[in-house]
Amino acid sequence: WLKPCRCAPSRSPCPATSTMAPAAPGDLLRRSSDGAGRASLGLGACTSSESELGLLNGHNVDLQTESTCSSDSPSPSMRRRAWGRVLATVGFFALCLLAALVAQWCHAPAAALQGRGALDGGLIVEYGRFEPLVAQVEQTFKPIASRARGSYSAECNITANETCPFEDMPRGNITAVFPGEGTRCIFGTSPPYLFQVIPGDKDKLVVHFDMGGACWDEATANAGLCLSGVAEVPREGMFRTNNPANPYANYTIVVVGYCSGDAFVGNVRRDWVVPEAGDVVQSGYANTKSVVKWVHANLGKRRLKSLILTGSSAGALGVQIWARPLLRHLKYESAAVIADSFAGVFPAGVQGRQQLGVGLCNTALLTEIMQEACEAGTLEVQWVYESTMREFPEVAFASIDSKIDSVQMVFYEIAYLTLLGSADYTMSPEIFAAKLAIIYRRYNLQPNWISYMANSGNHMFLPKDILYHTRPGSTELKTSGLFNYGLELAASVELTGRDTPLTSWLPGPPPRG
Repeated sequence: WLKPCRCAPSRSPCPATSTMAPAAPGDLLRRSSDGAGRASLGLGACTSSESELGLLNGHNVDLQTESTCSSDSPSPSMRRRAWGRVLATVGFFALCLLAALVAQWCHAPAAALQGRGALDGGLIVEYGRFEPLVAQVEQTFKPIASRARGSYSAECNITANETCPFEDMPRGNITAVFPGEGTRCIFGTSPPYLFQVIPGDKDKLVVHFDMGGACWDEATANAGLCLSGVAEVPREGMFRTNNPANPYANYTIVVVGYCSGDAFVGNVRRDWVVPEAGDVVQSGYANTKSVVKWVHANLGKRRLKSLILTGSSAGALGVQIWARPLLRHLKYESAAVIADSFAGVFPAGVQGRQQLGVGLCNTALLTEIMQEACEAGTLEVQWVYESTMREFPEVAFASIDSKIDSVQMVFYEIAYLTLLGSADYTMSPEIFAAKLAIIYRRYNLQPNWISYMANSGNHMFLPKDILYHTRPGSTELKTSGLFNYGLELAASVELTGRDTPLTSWLPGPPPRG
């Protein structure tokens, strides 16, 4: 920089500059908004090393390097340019330091990184102690549990003489559908199972797998780590259908109710003793089948213009497993699958045991080779999701996560305590982010997978109004334009697609080709 060289006219042309091959126009399947400072997707024809160089804070970076062809003395103008770059660089890093100090003072996710286990929203992981971990989950569930058995605009019971047709449901309002026989919530004393329909355009469909925790043994069931009744969806986030910023405002939304504590795949009767709960049955598989049956009868006979399969929290696990049968049996012009806020960061060896115990192996959701792995106790949800990506290359698959998701971290610790009998004292926000990155690295091998990662500890984006003010850098603040300007000036880096809001990113995943 202090002594830049200039090319002599008589010499051979300068070597080629180091550039990143840009993605094809409109090819959003290979674009990621990632605040992680690394490439979570390939861009254009880059190799992995190029991706590391070519993505900075989720932006497509075109590195402009100046070739050196001679060592002649620089001209005064070139000296001024070099010193200008030095001063701009110093100023740029000073701005970065100031921004970091401001963020630490006023921004929750930054404060969340202070001290072992500190999480967004004031949650703290207390290692080795079951009760405080449960109390933290209750903070998340409390407002949701209060909506159980809500007051719906309309209700309908499916019987031998009543099919609850879509045409009879009022547009924009929530209709609760009780499918009846063969469905139930986890406890014998739980209210009846139901799913919810918000009618919109008939050729645009969202099937959303709801949240609600998980119960995998007597201790977690008694602690209330899973909802035992279907909660009415809030009229916020993706369910705020009167908000023009909602990418699904005109869609028909079918919400798969969740009250079985089994990530929508359970098919087992438990011998757990839960006071005043009656018998314990996890029937998420039968419950979800009843919803799929209604969807197919009412909306699956015609070719959908757009099909979106989504799931939040436990529903993110559900949609990753149920995506295959839904994509097989519904007809569509374009489709996307979006897993929101549960990538499946579990202690080693836990997943397979859980899939076997909950009865997934006794369902029709797995391929033959997956069935064998399930019965051997080695099946992982990531394998199922990857396999579905490969089977449907024309469908976009997406993951939305926070770098230090508070609820995912708490459930990881509870699983470690209850299933492995000890605490994982190595878990920290940094370790969680690293484990999440390993899963993303697996998915990144699939050309039809994209990601959106927020620099936050927030849990769930789609069903909450945080959807409308989430960006890669934060769920609260827009990243500074001065940062981008300083980067361009100091390092000759051109940024594109900067700081994309989540609501602008969601409509982007179209089918390839």
